[in-house]
Amino acid sequence: MNQVRALIFCIAISTVIASAQPPPEWARNYGDQFNDFLRDVYLTADGGYAMCGRKQINENNAGSAWIVVTDIAGNVIFSNDYGDLEEREQLWTIIEVEGGGFIAGGHGDRPWSVWVLRVNALGDEIWRRNFGERENGRCHAVIELKAGTFLIAGQDNRQGYLANINDQGGVIWERWYGDRDAVTFYSMRETDNGILVAGTGGEDAYLVMASPEDGEVVWDSFYQSQHMEGEQYNSFRSIISCEGGFVMVGTDQMRMENNNSANWYWFVRIDQNGNTIWNQSFELGELVGRGSKWVWGLTGLPDGGFAGVGWDWSNNGAIIIRIDSAGNLMWSRNYPRDDQNQNGFHAGFFWNAVTTPDGGILAVGGGSVGNERGNGILVKLVPDYSAPHILSIIPDTFEFKTLLGDTILFAVEATDLQNDELSYIWTFGEDTVSTDTSTVVHFEELGDQIIECSVSDIDQTVSVQWLIHVKEFYIDQFSPGSTDLEIRRNSSIDFEHHVRAIEGIEFDYRWEHFGRGGNYEFEGEDSVRFDFDLTGDHVIRAFVVRNNLRDRVEWDVNVQSILWWWWPHELNVSAHIDTTMIFEVFPFSEESDSLGYSWLINNEVIDSDSSSIEIPFPEIGEFEIAAFVREGIEADTIRWTVNILERSFTAEFADLAKLPSSPVLFPPSPNPFNSTVRLSIYLPREDLVLLSVFDINGREVSRLVNGKVGIGNQTFVWYASGFPAGVYIVRMYAGDVSKMMKVVLVR
Repeated sequence: MNQVRALIFCIAISTVIASAQPPPEWARNYGDQFNDFLRDVYLTADGGYAMCGRKQINENNAGSAWIVVTDIAGNVIFSNDYGDLEEREQLWTIIEVEGGGFIAGGHGDRPWSVWVLRVNALGDEIWRRNFGERENGRCHAVIELKAGTFLIAGQDNRQGYLANINDQGGVIWERWYGDRDAVTFYSMRETDNGILVAGTGGEDAYLVMASPEDGEVVWDSFYQSQHMEGEQYNSFRSIISCEGGFVMVGTDQMRMENNNSANWYWFVRIDQNGNTIWNQSFELGELVGRGSKWVWGLTGLPDGGFAGVGWDWSNNGAIIIRIDSAGNLMWSRNYPRDDQNQNGFHAGFFWNAVTTPDGGILAVGGGSVGNERGNGILVKLVPDYSAPHILSIIPDTFEFKTLLGDTILFAVEATDLQNDELSYIWTFGEDTVSTDTSTVVHFEELGDQIIECSVSDIDQTVSVQWLIHVKEFYIDQFSPGSTDLEIRRNSSIDFEHHVRAIEGIEFDYRWEHFGRGGNYEFEGEDSVRFDFDLTGDHVIRAFVVRNNLRDRVEWDVNVQSILWWWWPHELNVSAHIDTTMIFEVFPFSEESDSLGYSWLINNEVIDSDSSSIEIPFPEIGEFEIAAFVREGIEADTIRWTVNILERSFTAEFADLAKLPSSPVLFPPSPNPFNSTVRLSIYLPREDLVLLSVFDINGREVSRLVNGKVGIGNQTFVWYASGFPAGVYIVRMYAGDVSKMMKVVLVR
């Protein structure tokens, strides 16, 4: 069997579309008055819902603008009303703002005005503004543009109204539209070509494509339904984007005698240029009755279809209409306000809807749950066709190892939101091994094996796969249990692992270390202790090896500290009497304002607060040098043991015999380095020296020495904090000798 590189957990959707109407998953009431209602709902970034509408505030039917924000289960986070007690404000639209909080639009008291409200994430009012000429004005839609400003749409003074405003409610531009009577905009979307606004223009539905820079009309178009006879009044109440264009919903209304009208639910799909793709009207119930059928809200669904929500007063309640991507009716569902036995709620009307992440429909409007008095309502319908839902699996890991000859139980627990009967098919390799909810598998072959369980309802299937590596031996436990570790410098960690193996086989243990301090490997047992005295990233690997087979566990260890390096890097050093030595520490953040330094020699404080210090040693003996480095509340310590020896002619003669006879450029220290690096040279005699640093392109970026340098060891420091990270070349010319070395600057 071919080795499987990735796990598969997939949902395969059948081409058969379910026609069953989805049941309500839950319904929630908000407010406490009969005349409270919600007009819009918006899915928030944290998975909850923001809603707006009208809340009754006194017995005179005065209403106030109302915002309700909930979590994903519909539990209230805040419910606030806004406005003046003696006026009758209400909100029609709400969105969550990119920077946090919400902006909502509606209308103020008569004469109605375009009214916009801005609140923070807790519902506290930031500002409220009136726009337009304040003559029969309303804000029906608000969107946030890619530029970060907002566009509001509605009606003002019997004309279509658009305004571009900033985050403080200041008007950038405003514009009025329509040469026909009673133009109103109800919904809009930002497109690649501009702003597409939908509404009504007198007797016909009206679309306007406007420029976002100034609102100038790019194109506009009027639309009529399929019913051409009689005097019509058509309007678009909602527009959404879809593949290749847009879909609008509204009401197709034909005026008749006796002040009645014939009413249809109306759906239209267009391309990006406004050309009609399909135009569909649905009767659904009694045809005649003035104002009896309205579709106000529209949402797109995962299969490419759509759901419109509104009300059907001929059936005395709210309605949801489900169509496919071609405009064909799939189902419709009424929720009469006087019938709550079947649904657990009744709804007089739905104003808008959105699609939840699981494919369900979330509708808002006015109604009641249980025996509560009617008010704002939020209803969640389960997806009308969805795959079975996996509740639990055994084993609960999709990929694991087992030994040859092991027997393992596999099980799946699943449910179906539509309560369809589920079937199970288990396959092992190419064989079907069970049709139950569980199966037992005995592994008799080495290699990678796949166990799959497919769970199906009437239409769809969800498949769960396990990838099992069948071995002669493997590491089944290890410590530390986490393979990503963060520790402080000077920490010691015991690494160990346990091997599960077929009885009687033999294997070897091997360990590897990669990181600062060198890469090395060694043989050992099932445990080892590592001392981490160097900061940076380290990798520890433990191997179990048998012939050409192996298993391993790998730990990534990030060793943290204030310090990146120190000099001398060896912590035990020797020198002769009357030697002066330089000690230096290199923090990660050498430019930090909170760094502090303290130095001690044999526990006595040295008067220095620098990152480096020169210490003379006029006496023989052993000395301890300590550097304490502080950054904020963090601290780190480096301790050197210095052994000062007595000079003797024999020792000095022997030392002189070992001295180099030509100039030497020693390895830079530290390397890699963070912002400063020590460059040391040795000269057997006084000489002219040129010591420079070049970038990777051969350009000289720093010249440290250009002149005579005395005999012996000399150290120079390159301060590279102003240079970009990367590889640099250090070059020394001393007399006729040229030396080069690479150094790496990191950040």
